[in-house]
Amino acid sequence: MSYNTSSTNITVFPSSKRATSNVTTTRSKSARLMSEYNLISLVNTILDVKSFVISNNETFDSTNTIDFNICGYYFKVDDMADIITSNTNNFDIYANISFATADGYTELQGQDSDGDNGSYTGVDFSFGSPTTANNLKLLKYNSLSSSYYIPEESKLKYNVSGIRDENNNKIDFTIIDGGTIS
Repeated sequence: MSYNTSSTNITVFPSSKRATSNVTTTRSKSARLMSEYNLISLVNTILDVKSFVISNNETFDSTNTIDFNICGYYFKVDDMADIITSNTNNFDIYANISFATADGYTELQGQDSDGDNGSYTGVDFSFGSPTTANNLKLLKYNSLSSSYYIPEESKLKYNVSGIRDENNNKIDFTIIDGGTIS
């Protein structure tokens, strides 16, 4: 004899055919572990910082690719030329995202659009100051060299101060290269 439990009583990974059905009721989005909400929650649980630049270029120009994370969302911009060219006053460049709530879950607001040359509205770039609470300073302008660089405070950093060995002793990472990890 076999038994099938209620659809609202089980979560499946990887999941298929969840949250929609041919029957009159709609299954919960929370039943899908691969949902946007669940993936972002997992990423944000693992990270110590809210936002950071992954790319590690010393100087930056319009031909460089930039990878970054804001609130668990990964973004990669292959060509910064239009963004940098639009920044006519050479201000610092920020990436900004907003959230919307759909069916009780928070999701990234924005989408691909057919208009505006097929622009993506999930992240916007501002010059001089951020436009949302969920932002990241991507590039800082150096007026002496007339170039952009990734600010140190925006780079990916690991917080290793809380890492301990099996005897609960704090691990000293300075022995790796003689320096300190920040």
